[in-house]
Amino acid sequence: MKIMIFFIMLFNFSALAVEPTRIASKIFTEGYLLSEILAQKLESAGYKVERKLGLGATGVTEEAMKGKKIDLIVDYSGSITRAYFKSTQNLTVPELRTRLEKIGYTISDSLGFNNTYTFAVRPEWARANNVSKFSDLKNLPQVRAAFTPEFTSRPENWPDLKQNYQFNNFKVLEMDHQLAYHALHNNEVDVVEAYSTDAKLKEFNLVTLIDDRHFFPSYYGVIMTHLDWVHKNPDAWALLQELSGKIPEVTMIDLNSQVDVDKRSFSDVARGFLKLEKQGQYKEFFQSQLTLALEHLYLV
Repeated sequence: MKIMIFFIMLFNFSALAVEPTRIASKIFTEGYLLSEILAQKLESAGYKVERKLGLGATGVTEEAMKGKKIDLIVDYSGSITRAYFKSTQNLTVPELRTRLEKIGYTISDSLGFNNTYTFAVRPEWARANNVSKFSDLKNLPQVRAAFTPEFTSRPENWPDLKQNYQFNNFKVLEMDHQLAYHALHNNEVDVVEAYSTDAKLKEFNLVTLIDDRHFFPSYYGVIMTHLDWVHKNPDAWALLQELSGKIPEVTMIDLNSQVDVDKRSFSDVARGFLKLEKQGQYKEFFQSQLTLALEHLYLV
């Protein structure tokens, strides 16, 4: 009998030791890609992983995390604040972590990028009109804008932004995001709303304007998990935190572009990033891109 109990305990321990880490993502390119990076980084160190990519929007992934049906997800500071605390506060990552740990979760430091709303324009138009930040736009006689219906209809987006910056000179057309980018490229409009890590920024050679009144909240990319998972997997958590600060916005735009524009697979792009990250070469890439960005900013 004692021998049987021993083998049962041994079997349960072995099952626990090989229990895979369940990594989820939301349904968009960046979500798939970042979760694939987490998965491959763990697998390269010998950890077992179960992918649940494209699980759903924020509400679905929130319920999955609360029900402990997933272990890890790359989420955004602004989204987490709203989903878990029903708050519109613009919390810093350390402030958010402190709140989360009181209810059983934690997050990594920022991965390095802030994927928030911004305005995208053509660089030549920005130079010609001396525009580099949001508040410069209200000084123009008229601004032709193409916004998605979602952006114009939600009070916390365009209606409040218009009032905050006094954008009374905007002529707004509603259209699909893809059509809006083409309209901007063809000089049919002057401004479109964009996410700051959108691959289209690189594809259409666009620049983004500075939200100088900090109207839009921060959406820093972070890795979210349960404290229970961290306590069981401290080495795995330490390994993943090596990614903190390694993916600045210029890098995230490039990675998204490799998928959306170059049509490479999530797996292939993630593998390429991790290879360069391991060799320290993405730092050099970032520095070269930063130099170009600073030169561009100087011209603007």
